[in-house]
Amino acid sequence: RISPFTERRWLWRRICDMRVRVDLHVHSVLSACCSRDNTVTNIVNMSKLLGTKFLGVADHNSCLNFPAVNELCLKEGIVAVPAMEVTTAEEIHVLCLFRDFLSAKALSDEIAANLPAYPVDERFYHPQCVTDGGDSLKFVVPDLLNLACHLDLYALEARTEELDGIIVPAHVDKQSASLLSVLGCVPDDLKTGCLEISRACPEELRLGLSRKYLLLESSDAHCLEDMCASDFYLELERNDIEGLFERLKNPVL
Repeated sequence: RISPFTERRWLWRRICDMRVRVDLHVHSVLSACCSRDNTVTNIVNMSKLLGTKFLGVADHNSCLNFPAVNELCLKEGIVAVPAMEVTTAEEIHVLCLFRDFLSAKALSDEIAANLPAYPVDERFYHPQCVTDGGDSLKFVVPDLLNLACHLDLYALEARTEELDGIIVPAHVDKQSASLLSVLGCVPDDLKTGCLEISRACPEELRLGLSRKYLLLESSDAHCLEDMCASDFYLELERNDIEGLFERLKNPVL
């Protein structure tokens, strides 16, 4: 029989082995409002330095830089999560997370086909760049992606679920473009068990939301410095995409 001390140490090591650093909301040069330093190479290199295990590059209404991100993540032992930050018809920002790129691209293409054609005004925005794993430009998306799409919150949830993905309302504590700022509450009939909060979320709100939801504290990084400021961990049974989705779909352990 092992001693209580040895058992406690084994349990602590087990818990530490299960904890992984997660950042599911980082913007790349495909987002017009993002720093030009947020190239896919810089994002993945910064993730490696920070010890991030799961990385979601969630550009506005698009996942087209995922192949480049995934190419680099595979070399560094990082799990790239197909992701995008969708602006619903109500102008609520929502993270959509997928197990595979084809599912994410199906939603990305559908949204792109229905967005109004509003050319990027380079007086206020940067060009929206799709690149390869070496940061070489493949093409520029000419029309602004950061617009409300044709899907409302419930339609987006249903469509994402059809594609075997998960929605996570983004930065719900912020004063604009968030679930709470637009609707004033988290609807009881919303199926998701996860919400994203910002680092500045008031403690009272954080505690209240945590009684019902798994709270993800992603960086929402629009510059590399934002990635450094985020330090969020999840306990997972498996360090792969299935392990992450199992945790997100079963938020109460």
